[in-house]
Amino acid sequence: MSPAEITAFVEEFRSVEASLAAVEIWDPLCDMVLDGDSREFAVVRLIAGGPEVVARALAAGRAEVGLGPEDEGAEEVIGIISAAYERATGLSFASPEGEPHPGEVSAQMNEPRWWVLRSRAHRGAAAACREIERSQVLREFLLGHDRPIELFMVVEATTSDRHTHVYLQGAGIMALFSAPLSRGSVAEGRREVVRCYDVLRERYGLPDVLGPVPPDSLPHRDG
Repeated sequence: MSPAEITAFVEEFRSVEASLAAVEIWDPLCDMVLDGDSREFAVVRLIAGGPEVVARALAAGRAEVGLGPEDEGAEEVIGIISAAYERATGLSFASPEGEPHPGEVSAQMNEPRWWVLRSRAHRGAAAACREIERSQVLREFLLGHDRPIELFMVVEATTSDRHTHVYLQGAGIMALFSAPLSRGSVAEGRREVVRCYDVLRERYGLPDVLGPVPPDSLPHRDG
């Protein structure tokens, strides 16, 4: 594949992966909701199943994936994609680790440890963070300006009042937000992340990478 083809493939992969962030993935064999590496492998399985499998998961908001020893190959797939993308573009495919590099973006959705069940709002917020982290437009903007050249953004779920801490550290933006996301709809979770990113966008002239927030068709609430 040419560098352009690799980039196009990765961007499509990321787009589909981000769209699945609001989907609950259940392992019927273990009778549990998947998280962490297990969820990442399951997402690769869903994407590999093709557009119809992904569409069904999105429509239902839930998918069943039984992981087994054969799914260890998903980690190899991710590694191959990552290596090819980095060779073709010079940008990191994986979430930035350690010291940041020019053009890197890290946007995270954190939850207090005692919250075991994730609400719809959490899923919507996590999906919006992934959109920020994987935005090629934002990466290119950071690479094309003297300062800042990196973005590290953390949105932490909280039931307390909102707090905002934004500052420059070296050549990077460090942004820590708290958001009331103990419950609510997917759109409400996304709206909170948009609010946080808008603070950075206005202060540092960043591009709009999230767009408008879709209205809630129904005021879904978790119990």
